[in-house]
Amino acid sequence: MLVRFQQIPANSSIDIDAISDLSANELAVYDYIRENPRSGAAEISNETGLQRRTLTNVLKRLQKKSLVVAIGTNRAITYTLKSPNK
Repeated sequence: MLVRFQQIPANSSIDIDAISDLSANELAVYDYIRENPRSGAAEISNETGLQRRTLTNVLKRLQKKSLVVAIGTNRAITYTLKSPNK
């Protein structure tokens, strides 16, 4: 699995404290969604190399931490970062 670390701009609305506690898998998924908003689970799984079950657990944890939101229903669900003001 490729985990890319990028410098976050000082004027960014990203909650540094929230992402500092992420596991490697969570960070890989968060980073992928940040670069590819409205991505589906199959795409995220293929691009991060995570198994679907692992990805499902990671996405649930990111949603619980209020970092990611699911959009849509059933098989049409996509994921994007949660807006900081919501």
